[in-house]
Amino acid sequence: MVMKSSTKIVLVVATGIILLTHFTLTGIYSFQGVPVSDRVRAVSNAYAIPFFHQNWKLFAPEMPNYDCFLWVRTKENAAWSAPFRISEKADCGYSSKVTYMEFSIANALAIDLAANMFWENGQRNLSRVEQGLAYGRAVYYAERMCRRHLEIPADSLQVQLHFHFHERGQINQQTVIEFSKTALKKI
Repeated sequence: MVMKSSTKIVLVVATGIILLTHFTLTGIYSFQGVPVSDRVRAVSNAYAIPFFHQNWKLFAPEMPNYDCFLWVRTKENAAWSAPFRISEKADCGYSSKVTYMEFSIANALAIDLAANMFWENGQRNLSRVEQGLAYGRAVYYAERMCRRHLEIPADSLQVQLHFHFHERGQINQQTVIEFSKTALKKI
């Protein structure tokens, strides 16, 4: 069976329009920075999301949500204090610079912990983390805040990272990572 030349032209034009529409909508979806109207963006998203959007559940289970907090213990005259958060002890609000710095340092330390902590003979080994910049920043921040702002004459301090996990349908879990005790220079 031989096709008429007009039918061939209609098929080629229809295929071209379908492919052009497909690549245009996929391109607009892929490159979100392209300036297009909201209506075109909505059509592009409606077309592409069911086929191309990756929700990352294919490769790994959903990671639990968590918060991490920087806690400190200080040693004065051979007695260790109870752990405390510097921002709470300094009575800083949630939107203060001190609280922001504390969260930033805690998050950097958590990232470094995930990358550099390892297990050795069934024990956590934090030696690589304690050699890193994030840990150094945490100790420096804790020392400066304790001595200068809270006026705690500490001989030593210990940084702790508290993780609060929030999993759906489960009781919140807390994990505490205690770093080495650090002697401070006399001032």
